Amino acid sequence: MKELLKPYYHKAKDLLLKADSDDMDLEEIRFEIDRLQQEFYDVTEKHHNPDEYKIEGEDAVCGLFEKFERLYGEDSQIHNNRDSESGLSINIDMGFEGFQSQYLETEEDPSSIQKEITTFISQRVKTSEDEFEKPLLTGIVKTQITQGQVNSLVNNLTELSHSFTEYVDFYDKGSWNWKRDCIFIAQYVFEKAAELTYKVVFDKRSEEWSYDIIDSFSYFQIDVSEDLQEKIDGEVCKLQVILIDIMSFVERNDYNKLDKDTWFRPIIFNIGLEGMLFTLENV
Repeated sequence: MKELLKPYYHKAKDLLLKADSDDMDLEEIRFEIDRLQQEFYDVTEKHHNPDEYKIEGEDAVCGLFEKFERLYGEDSQIHNNRDSESGLSINIDMGFEGFQSQYLETEEDPSSIQKEITTFISQRVKTSEDEFEKPLLTGIVKTQITQGQVNSLVNNLTELSHSFTEYVDFYDKGSWNWKRDCIFIAQYVFEKAAELTYKVVFDKRSEEWSYDIIDSFSYFQIDVSEDLQEKIDGEVCKLQVILIDIMSFVERNDYNKLDKDTWFRPIIFNIGLEGMLFTLENV
């Protein structure tokens, strides 16, 4: 990250942490983040090099701004209708839409649907939005790990995907706002998978790694190097676009009307897998 952008990156992190505190005035923090954004855009415009598409680290700062907007922005608060027990986002229509769109029967084999979703995600993360942007994954691995380490990572991600699927399945009474929460949960899973992979690569007590779906719905931090965290934050907006495309694919095919093990679990598992691969490409 360019030195001139680091103060904005760290200040945005500080404001996210403040916003997550119960004793802070959210309106005041929103004012601070708006002012910081304006200063940031002025600086990047002033120092923009015509020969460069973006300043190094620009996307990471924008990623933190997106995290703030997603969690604490004015628009987000309008839709921040969460169940007090589960923390899941609830449709404002009190679930009528959800009841209409849940649990349809299909003659198609669930495993074939899971495979279709897996294939779509695998292809989508390797596809760039335009000629100037790199895809989320390039396929070029910098760090090799053993097959045993791969198996361990996959087993942990499998357990996580089962745990999260069982959680939403238990608490969803037909009113779950799945499209809103998938953004939060997938971002969390991507980063937690990156954290676990980082710990495995650098032998940093991976057995102490843990996760909690509730943490998805507030600002969280993972235990990785600042360099890797900057790279992850730099992909927040790109990952969001990918997730929107995944959800559109699921909804277009009515997969979200089936049981969650058929469509939600493969999304969570594969996003975790992409977080693992992203880490191996960037450390």
